Amino acid sequence: MPGFRLEDNGAQVTLDLHGLGVQEALGVARRTLALARERRKATVRIIHGSSTSTGDPARPSIREALHRLLGEPAYRDFASGAFLREGDMLLLVTAAGARKSPPIRPFEVAGTGARPERY
Repeated sequence: MPGFRLEDNGAQVTLDLHGLGVQEALGVARRTLALARERRKATVRIIHGSSTSTGDPARPSIREALHRLLGEPAYRDFASGAFLREGDMLLLVTAAGARKSPPIRPFEVAGTGARPERY
């Protein structure tokens, strides 16, 4: 099974969750958002795929689970300002105090149990 992909140019982080299950994807997203906040990244893009809704709250798609996550108090600041939905991607802007900083590396996020596509 392929793992997640993470790219960071110093200002913008792109996290691609294709190939992960819902719980793995949430773990990777939480860790990436925590590191993005800590390093004051300007933009976080999360690609979740065009998952189909099950309609069952107990079995959400990755997209539905991410939207719930962003409604939690600890993550609301990522969804404030510009929170865009573009098909299979979320674009989260956290520009306040943003700066170019050391990149987030896949191995820093891999401790969530999900494996990156490559180290």
